[in-house]
Amino acid sequence: MVREIQWSELPQQLMGYGPNTVLKLSEEECIIVYNQRTSQNAKTEFQNYQTLHEAGFLVPKSIELVTIVMEDNNIENVQGLIRELIHGKPSKDREKISEYIDRLHEAGFTFRKGVSRDFIESQNGLFLINCSYMLRADNCWHFETACKRYKDKVEQDLQLIEYFDTSSDPEDSMENACLETVLGAFGIP
Repeated sequence: MVREIQWSELPQQLMGYGPNTVLKLSEEECIIVYNQRTSQNAKTEFQNYQTLHEAGFLVPKSIELVTIVMEDNNIENVQGLIRELIHGKPSKDREKISEYIDRLHEAGFTFRKGVSRDFIESQNGLFLINCSYMLRADNCWHFETACKRYKDKVEQDLQLIEYFDTSSDPEDSMENACLETVLGAFGIP
C-alpha cells in the first residue's frame, strides 16, 4: 500500500524547478511532486534512481513512492517520490560532466532530456539528480543517436550558461529565474 500525504502537510520550501515541484522535507530528504501530466512517471523514476545507484553511479537514493492527496476536489491526487537530498551546486565542469555522461553511455544508459543543472557537485562527488526519461541500450533501437543528443543538449546548456556568466553586457546579467526562462526559449528545459 502506498502511503498518502496531504498536500497541506508538505513543507512549502521550493528546491527545484521544471515540470514537477521539488520540496525540501528535511536536511536529508526532498520530495518530487509530479503534476497530473507526469504523475505516471514517478514509479519509473524511482526505479531509475535504484538502477543507476546499483550500477555504481552517484545519484540520490530513492526512498519512497507516495500519493499526494489534494484537498481541492477538482484536482486529482498525484504521485510523489521521496529521495535523498544532495547538497551542492550545479556543476559547470565540462570535463567532469562529459566523463560522467560517457560512463553512463558505456554502461548502457542515457536520457531523452537533460540539462547541466542536473549535475550537482557535492562533497561526495558529481551527482546526477534527475533520473527521469532514462533510456537503456537493451530497449532503445536508436541508442547511439540518443546518447549523442543527450550529450549535445547538456553541452549546449553549459555553453549558454558560460556565455551569460562571462558576458560583459549588463543586459546579460540575469537572476536564476530569468536564466530558466531564457533556457526554455532555447528549448532547454
